[in-house]
Amino acid sequence: MSLENRKNNLHADILAGMSTAVVMIPQAMAYALLAGLSPVHGLYAATIPVLLYGFLGGSPHISVAPVALLAIMHGVLLHHVPAEIYVEQSILMTGIVGVCMLTFWVFRLGVLARLLSHSVIEGFILSAALLTSLSQVRYLLGIEVERGATLWGMMSPLLVKIGSVDWTTVGVSILCSSILLLRHWRKGPPYALFCVFAGGVAVFLGVETGSVGAITQIVPEVKVPSFTWERVRSVAPAGILIALVAYVESIALAQHFAAKHRYRIFPSKELLALGSANLFSSFVGGLAVGAGFSRSAIHEGNGAKTRMAGIVSGLCVMVVLLGAASLLAYVPYAALSSIVFLASLRLVNLHRVRVLWNGFPKDFILFSVTCTGVLLLGIEYGLGLAIIVQVFLYPWRRIPIEIRDVDGVIEIEGMLNYVEVHRLIERIEESDIEIVSCAKVSGIDAGAMVELEKQGHVQWNDWPASIKEKLSPALQSTP
Repeated sequence: MSLENRKNNLHADILAGMSTAVVMIPQAMAYALLAGLSPVHGLYAATIPVLLYGFLGGSPHISVAPVALLAIMHGVLLHHVPAEIYVEQSILMTGIVGVCMLTFWVFRLGVLARLLSHSVIEGFILSAALLTSLSQVRYLLGIEVERGATLWGMMSPLLVKIGSVDWTTVGVSILCSSILLLRHWRKGPPYALFCVFAGGVAVFLGVETGSVGAITQIVPEVKVPSFTWERVRSVAPAGILIALVAYVESIALAQHFAAKHRYRIFPSKELLALGSANLFSSFVGGLAVGAGFSRSAIHEGNGAKTRMAGIVSGLCVMVVLLGAASLLAYVPYAALSSIVFLASLRLVNLHRVRVLWNGFPKDFILFSVTCTGVLLLGIEYGLGLAIIVQVFLYPWRRIPIEIRDVDGVIEIEGMLNYVEVHRLIERIEESDIEIVSCAKVSGIDAGAMVELEKQGHVQWNDWPASIKEKLSPALQSTP
C-alpha cells in the first residue's frame, strides 16, 4: 500500500472513529443502566475492551462495545443476585463471558454457536426487546419498582404503582424521546448525543428528576474478579449463554460486512479478540461487549477502512471519561432510558415474522415457542424450552448436502438447513465462487435463507419453483 493510500485510510479512520464514539458514549451509559449498573461501568467497557478488539480483531467495520441485547440478558439473568453483591457478580460474569470465548477459541468450539437456529434467535431477540422496553418504563415514568424477569413480573409492579407517576420525569422523557424520533425524518445526526445533552441541560437548569450524579471514580480500578467457586456457580450459566449470543451476533455482523467488502473473516480470530475484550472488560469493571448493529452501520457508513477506526473510538471515550466526567453527572436517567426504549423497539422485526408465517411453518412454531417461553418463563428457561423443541423439530442427525464444483459453478444437492449452510458458505469463500446452481435443492429452512442473503456477491440460480416462491426477493431475483 502506498504512503498516500495509508494517509487517506488514516484520515478516514479518524473521522469514522470519532463519529462512532459520539454514538457509543450515550449508548454505553444507557446499556449499563439497562444491565442494572451505574452508567460509568458502560464507559469503562467502551475503553480498553474497544482498543483490544481493534488490535486483535479481524473486521475493520464492526464496532465492539456494550450492546443492548447483551445488556438485556445481563439484567434479566442476574435479577436474582442480591443488591449488595450485584456489581461484583456482574463484573465476574463479564469475566466468565471472556473465559468462555477464549475456551471456545482454544478448543475450536465456535461451531457450538450454530446449534441455535435462526428461529430461536429471532424469537429470543423479539421477546427480549419487549422485556427491555418494559424494564425502562419505570425510569420513563419515575416509578420506583422492583425489577422482574418475566412479562408479568415486570407488568404487575408497574400496574400497582401507576398512580405514583412523576410528571416532571415524564416531561423529560417526552423531550428526549422526541429528539430521538427525529432520526425517522432525517438520518445522520447523532440524535442520541443530542438527547443526552438536552436532558442534561434540563437538569442543570433545575428540573428535578433522577440523574446519574457525580462519578466518584473516573479511572477504573484494574483488578481480577474473585473467581471463587460459590460466586462462579451462581452466574456461570448466564455467562455461558451471553458468550454464545455475543459470538453469534458479532460473527454474523462481521461476515455481513466481509461479504460486502470482499474480504474473509476467521471465526477463531474473532473469538480470540472478543474473548480478550470481555476478559479485560471485567478487569476494568465493565459489562460484556459485542458488535452492535446500529453502531457498526454508522462505523462502516462513515468510511472506516482499517481497525484503526475502532481504536480511535476507544481513545475518544477515554478522553471524554478523563476530561468531561463532571458533565455526565447531569445526564438524567430518563434520557438514557429513552435511548434504550427506542433502540429495543428497533430490534423488533415484524417482516421476519411474516416470512416465517408464510413459508416456514416449523420455523414459525420454534419462533413462537421461544418468544412465548422467554416472555412467560424468563430468558434461561425460555431458551431451554426452545432448544428442547428444536431437537424434536430438527433432529440432530447431520444430513450432508452434496457440493460439486463444475467449471467454476457450484452445484448443490440435498436439504439446506441452518447447520449445513455454513459448510456451503465456507466452500464458496475458499473457492471464490460467484455462481451456485440450486436445481437439486430439496428444501431450505429460514436460517439457511438468512445466511444466503448475506452473500450479496453470489448468484443463486435455478431454484425449484416450490422453493423459489418462499424465498426473499434478494434470492428470487437471480436467474
